Amino acid sequence: MPSRPNDIEMELATALRERAELYRHAHAALESLQQRLHAGDTMHRLSPELQRVLTAVRAEDERLAPLTDAWRRLSKSPGPELAAQIDLHQQQLERTLALVDRLTATAAADRSLLEPRLDEGARGRRMQAAYAAAVVGSG
Repeated sequence: MPSRPNDIEMELATALRERAELYRHAHAALESLQQRLHAGDTMHRLSPELQRVLTAVRAEDERLAPLTDAWRRLSKSPGPELAAQIDLHQQQLERTLALVDRLTATAAADRSLLEPRLDEGARGRRMQAAYAAAVVGSG
């Protein structure tokens, strides 16, 4: 990791530019998932894909954390290039989080619709098990 403030700033600007590409891909993947949901696909089928997208974003954020921390410790105002990358990242982050929130709301709604059916199924299985035990016990 660079130690001079200007080197840290340049490296961070470059890293944010690269992360912007990852966020563009992540946002496109999330939009695709949302479109598939609207087209009738189910959240439980899309959840692994959603998890992969979010894991990739988290891994990139973790990779950049030491560099971001080094920049923060400098307590320096960003130059024009870094400021532009920070603004872009903020916009991408807000858009992506809003989309994740919508997908989360859809997942919660799907769950609330399924819970009564799952409860009913579990109740039916318990009744069948009790009936089977009663039949075996009386025979």
